Amino acid sequence: MGHNTFLKRLFSLPLLGVVGVYFLIKAQLELNATPYFATRDAFELVILGMFLVFSQGWLSVRSGWQPLIVPEIPAGHLLNSGRWPLAVIGLGFCTLAAWRGIETEAVLGLVHAILWVVGLTLILLTVMPAPWIRYLVNCIRPQTSPETPQPIAFQTLIPFLKWCLALVGIWICLYIGWRADMRDVHAVRILERWFLGISLVMIGLVPTPAIVGWLRALWRSIRHDWTEWLLVVALFGVGMVVRIAWLESMPHIQAEDEAAFAIQAVDLVDFSKWRDNPFRYGVWHHPMVYHMTLVASIQTLGQTVFAARLPSAILGALTIPAVYLMARRMLNWRIGLVAAIFMITFPVHVHFSRISINQVGDPLFTALTFAFLTHALRTGDKMEFALAGLALGLSQYFYSAARIVPFIMLGYVLLYALFRPGWLRRYGSALVITLVVGGVVAFPVYYSVSQDEERPISPRLDHVAVFRTGDVELATARGDIQDYWEYQFAHAFGAYIHRFDESGFYGAHGSVMGWYGGVPLLIGAALCLRRWWDPRWLILPLWVAGTAILGGVLLVDPPHYPRYISVVPGLAVLVAIGVDYMVELAWGTVSSLGVGRWPLWHDRRLQIGAVLLPVLLIGQLNLVDYVASYAPKRIYYGERTVHLNEVAWHLQDIDLDRYNIYFLSGVEMNLSGSNLVRYQIGVRGEEFLGEPHEANAIPPGEYVFVAAPSRLEDLTQITQATPPGTLRVYNMQQEDKPLVYMYFVRIT
Repeated sequence: MGHNTFLKRLFSLPLLGVVGVYFLIKAQLELNATPYFATRDAFELVILGMFLVFSQGWLSVRSGWQPLIVPEIPAGHLLNSGRWPLAVIGLGFCTLAAWRGIETEAVLGLVHAILWVVGLTLILLTVMPAPWIRYLVNCIRPQTSPETPQPIAFQTLIPFLKWCLALVGIWICLYIGWRADMRDVHAVRILERWFLGISLVMIGLVPTPAIVGWLRALWRSIRHDWTEWLLVVALFGVGMVVRIAWLESMPHIQAEDEAAFAIQAVDLVDFSKWRDNPFRYGVWHHPMVYHMTLVASIQTLGQTVFAARLPSAILGALTIPAVYLMARRMLNWRIGLVAAIFMITFPVHVHFSRISINQVGDPLFTALTFAFLTHALRTGDKMEFALAGLALGLSQYFYSAARIVPFIMLGYVLLYALFRPGWLRRYGSALVITLVVGGVVAFPVYYSVSQDEERPISPRLDHVAVFRTGDVELATARGDIQDYWEYQFAHAFGAYIHRFDESGFYGAHGSVMGWYGGVPLLIGAALCLRRWWDPRWLILPLWVAGTAILGGVLLVDPPHYPRYISVVPGLAVLVAIGVDYMVELAWGTVSSLGVGRWPLWHDRRLQIGAVLLPVLLIGQLNLVDYVASYAPKRIYYGERTVHLNEVAWHLQDIDLDRYNIYFLSGVEMNLSGSNLVRYQIGVRGEEFLGEPHEANAIPPGEYVFVAAPSRLEDLTQITQATPPGTLRVYNMQQEDKPLVYMYFVRIT
């Protein structure tokens, strides 16, 4: 055997990959054992392990992964011409029609229907070519010659009619964004018109053959690939069960932030009478579209914790098939299946799907944007470009971390243009559809924010951005700027594998990836970097790194897990790549020992089962960890929130319809100002502002005075000034200390 042949065979063995995986597992165990005091050796093992896996990238190249191939759908061309004065007048009539429809709150009244017809007719005349206008005139006026006008095929009018629909849809979305800011129109009517405008824009911009072809392809997929559709439905069903089981009591308390979202949804109905701007920033600077889903749930199921949390559970469960579609289109169905299974019990995502806060909307629409945009970039399908714009625009209506999504998508497109010569020339013009659809979808929220004179687009940046809080200047003045940035980077990127949450939303329990997802994540990242020339692979680690930088390094006190939720789909796909690689690594190693000669060894079902087995095991361990380890710790939020929940539970045990409630709040517990107390007892009660010794002067009726421990002296004066009643003391569940005092009295 020659020297070169020996080296070639030696390096063809998966030794580097095996050693790399071993180093990563060893490093993960060391980091799990000492999360707050990670040693330099552990980080060196991580770097060495990722380098070895990166070097062993030949296995991923030989694995035969092929992207899903969908037949290209024929696409038409948008045409444009016109007499713009008529267009302006026509759009004016359409604006008048939309205004009248909103003011009268009617679906379609006679007057504004006529206005719509006039406006659309003028717009049609704007874009209609001169020969067609002459033909119509000849059809109407008396004939002076025996010659009859030559008929024009109606099909030739369709592109111009669609162009009119697109213009009208854009105008409706712009008008709705402006009109909603006045906050005196029924919110549901606003959303109806907004959805109508978006639909018209998509129908108008996407050529009819592309729409028809997309629908036919969808129907063929349902008919021929029904088993795959059943699998996706089953994944959604299992994910839904995981997210709604014991939803009322797990997490064990309702956080103030949860209640703030829920109580604003209640106030939208009870106090605003639905007349509000659904696009404006509500509580904690978040758009109120998410609150509308809470309204629907609370109106249907009642004012309960379960009802407030149900929309998040549904959004979280829908993310599972979205991740499957994303990974299937970016890589292949096997990676998609593994990623979706991992998502079912991904601990951090499960947790945020079980609380009534809007972070869980980010990964859903981000995954859909990647899924649609990937297929569009590969095939040029204009319907997929439009759907990508729709998902991209909707992603801006949830948590502020989604502000990074447009930049990630821009980077994705630029990578395609860089690594796919000729792609931009063939499909670049279709990107206009994505930009226009995404723009009209996101316009209302950004317009509403721009009109907010009290708050900027990202109000919290002044409080959390390191360049606005003075942290960088302070570190520079102390002379430890290098240590400061090392701390920021270590904690921001360490969140994925060993750093605990610094916010109250999840608490100090495991990393973003949990206890079992770190190693596959690092392997997947290394393999994606190994395929740096393919945008579908390279964008995944760039997405993860960008989230850590913008959501961690550049913000104070990293890591805060709510800022990492938008990247969850990318993390799941990287885990799937890592799991698939480890299985193929083990499979190839065992095959080299002679097992590969067995016929059963090459059975496709056995190979698929070998890939699913580790991710099913990881999923089971994640679920057990969340249910049996995380939930019993009760580290979600702090002691004050626990006490307020206990007060609300005690109030629910009394007849709230019988008593009028007065609160005596203390410094340690603001009872009347607590959103969760208001929400859980049905928006009842008010702060007692009178003099305690004059309590007998309030109107006759049955009352319960609810006092914080620090207000016991005032409550004693109330008991002395009023007729004899019943004083009850409720202690804290975890300590034998007074939690709250309640005095029941009838005043005549």
